[in-house]
Amino acid sequence: MPALLGLLLCFSCEKPVTDPEVYEYRFPLSYAGSLETEGFSLKSGEQVGLFLVTGGTLTGEAVEESGQWVVKATSPRSVPEGAAVYPFYPYVADCPDDGCLDVVLPADQPGDLRSLPLAGEPFRFHAGQPGEDNGAVCFRSMAALVDIRVCSSGTSAGEQVESVYLRTTDGAGLAGKATARLTSAMVGVKRVPALTLSGGRPYANLTRTSTVATTGDAAEPNRVIVAPGTYSGTVTVVTGAATYSLPFTDKTFSADADNRFVIDLNSKEITRTALCNLENARVAGYLDAFEQKPYSASDYSFTYVTAYYTGTGAGNRLDLPRPVTVKWTNPAAGNGDKIVYVYKDPAMEELEMAVPANNAAATSVDVYNLIPGRTWYYRVAGGGKDVASGVFKTTGRRRMIKVGESTYGKNHANNCRDFGGQLTASGKTVKYGKIFRGSNMDDTTPEAQKVLLDYLKVGLDVDLRAKGTGERGKYQLDALSLGAMHTTETYGSWANLSDKDRMRATLTKIFGAVSRNSTVYIHCKVGADRTGYVCMLLEALLGVPQNRCDLDYEMTSFSGAVGARTRTGVGNYYYVSKTDDGVTTVQGVDFINTFPGSTFQEKAVNYVTKTLGIPLSTITAFQNNMLE
Repeated sequence: MPALLGLLLCFSCEKPVTDPEVYEYRFPLSYAGSLETEGFSLKSGEQVGLFLVTGGTLTGEAVEESGQWVVKATSPRSVPEGAAVYPFYPYVADCPDDGCLDVVLPADQPGDLRSLPLAGEPFRFHAGQPGEDNGAVCFRSMAALVDIRVCSSGTSAGEQVESVYLRTTDGAGLAGKATARLTSAMVGVKRVPALTLSGGRPYANLTRTSTVATTGDAAEPNRVIVAPGTYSGTVTVVTGAATYSLPFTDKTFSADADNRFVIDLNSKEITRTALCNLENARVAGYLDAFEQKPYSASDYSFTYVTAYYTGTGAGNRLDLPRPVTVKWTNPAAGNGDKIVYVYKDPAMEELEMAVPANNAAATSVDVYNLIPGRTWYYRVAGGGKDVASGVFKTTGRRRMIKVGESTYGKNHANNCRDFGGQLTASGKTVKYGKIFRGSNMDDTTPEAQKVLLDYLKVGLDVDLRAKGTGERGKYQLDALSLGAMHTTETYGSWANLSDKDRMRATLTKIFGAVSRNSTVYIHCKVGADRTGYVCMLLEALLGVPQNRCDLDYEMTSFSGAVGARTRTGVGNYYYVSKTDDGVTTVQGVDFINTFPGSTFQEKAVNYVTKTLGIPLSTITAFQNNMLE
């Protein structure tokens, strides 16, 4: 006990440890040049860097005090009187000793200017007394802040701007990784360090919603951050109604100027491209009729499709989509056959497809099979050089697929469409590019089959035909692609379709392929009845309402090689149960509706889980993989 008491007394006699001294500094904050014009300012609490030539970097914070913005900084050591200070933003924690900063000018911009690189006019540090200002931060932009004002003196006024896309014609960099040496600016000289791009991107894409005004002065600002310089290229404005392209030559964007760029969408220099509707006129009319007055799930006495599908044939393929026609001005002869490359992204890195024109003198090409509701970016190349580039937007409610040319018949590429684009009762959308449906491809050319294998990338061929029907074993997906798999279940009657073991096996393979992100192609002979039933079952599991399942089934009528398939038909495995010799066969929609549930989806889920024995977790995973 005495020893312990002595130890305690010894510890109590030691000098308490105190916190290290912290020095506090204060710098009034202001802006110069185009920053004031554009109204840019830091947000409260944002960090600012202050590089010291004497060594180290102070971390400051923007704070508003009594209507005055200041930068407050703390340091564990004092800053010597007269030290040169170089403010910068955004803050970089590992600022090198030589003040050489790496900054990023984003190529894809949401309209938030937090990434705009700023350099403060360098000044001499003033130690002063506690509470005094230690110098003043006056920020200038190191990048060019381009303000694109979109207006219209005509009918385009009021349209919603969805994006603004700048692209240079010679590949000069507008954005990307850049370097700035802070110390290249001298104390007392009002200029900013030069930005040096390293492998910059030739585009800047602003995705910000605004409204087309009647005049430039009334237009909302669309601010785009680019590297200062003089450029030639094209600015494209994408609205909800069209795309508008304006070429520009030798336009200078400066870091310290008011870079206002007013674009009147009705000027004669503008090229307007209407939205590219991928629905052919007959299909569009049919879908319009349904939207105006949707089918009733309790009334199967009428149909809209008979008013639209007639007239289809080898010379009038109503089962095909409308193409997007890409046009360009033909350059000098001799620079090779033209190829149109269509991309998913503004950087033109994610290639969707390449369409050859097969003609050096061509000035247009038709592009098929694109997904509706997307903005696409393209370039036209010939002879090893780009001759044109642009942007267009597709619309449509369903994605019909052109697999083959005009060859027409029951063994050719007819009646093919994407399962995606359908709306569920909960308001979700079925994803595109996951499941396709159509006819068999027994007599289809290898070129047409490559559409399925190389473009649609089909990995599972769901062949619903019966043994000995058509040429079930000839379907060539397996021969052309080592990755393609196929089903072995066969279906020649309603008894087969309602067979538990067969349908469980088929659906399990479909669910497995979707979970592996492997594209599925479902077909029978003509892609109508057996295909229609299986697709209706999948649609119901996803929550597509019964009347919209009807709508999808009837679209098969637009393939003339198939014949009419209407919701008022009898005995087609899909809708109305049939009665022969007093015996009623309950099939299709009627069959699913025999299962318990308050909605069509609940009934389908109960059938698949309780009768077929497929786990509910598998259905949930299928829904998660298939719905936006």
